[in-house]
Amino acid sequence: MQIISRIPQPFGTTFGDARDWFIAMRDANLLFHLEDDPADIVHIGSGERLFTDAEVVELRAILDRFLAARGERVCEAGYPVFMEALGLNLFAGVDTAMSSSGARLGVELQ
Repeated sequence: MQIISRIPQPFGTTFGDARDWFIAMRDANLLFHLEDDPADIVHIGSGERLFTDAEVVELRAILDRFLAARGERVCEAGYPVFMEALGLNLFAGVDTAMSSSGARLGVELQ
């Protein structure tokens, strides 16, 4: 039996891949701040954990790969996505939409 994960899988570990992953997490309503432990994230209304134990392991592994490859730049990759999710579009020139193929649209941040 194959278990289907709710966690989007990144294509790689580049800055753009990290940004795309944050966008995919936002689009799946699973976005959280990477400095928070995914095991501690709960639904505000119910207090139930957002992620299962298996998802926590998966998320930690993805974040570990990004941090090993990009260091603190991972935060920079996610920042515009977080701000937009909060309704603070401070980066109007950065496209945080994804095409149907999952490929990044818009400008690559350096």
